[in-house]
Amino acid sequence: MDAIADQAKGQVFTNIIALTNLPVQHDIVKGNKPLQALKLSQVLEVLKFNPGDYLGIQILSNQSVEKARIECSPTKNSLILQYSIDGQTWQPSHPKDARYIRLINLTNSQVDIKFSQFEITIQ
Repeated sequence: MDAIADQAKGQVFTNIIALTNLPVQHDIVKGNKPLQALKLSQVLEVLKFNPGDYLGIQILSNQSVEKARIECSPTKNSLILQYSIDGQTWQPSHPKDARYIRLINLTNSQVDIKFSQFEITIQ
């Protein structure tokens, strides 16, 4: 993290047209060992996830997901958190070199969610 070249970069990863230009912000998480983080800009309105809709972050820099912190209401129980190395094959468990993370609606009905936080720390 000493050089600018090491700064984490990411972009929104979604099939919801209204969210395709949602900015991804870079941040530093303070602590004993400061970590880089990528987070979605806060959306003030309730988001409507139709069946199959997803929202997440693709890491563009040469790094991977360490941890996800997602806060929403109602709770994300109706959406499934998934990780991927290549953006094609998804799994609920966290592989150490995941470069994509998303919440997806795998139900047969619309799910309304309001996010207060969607952040990943990077390793």
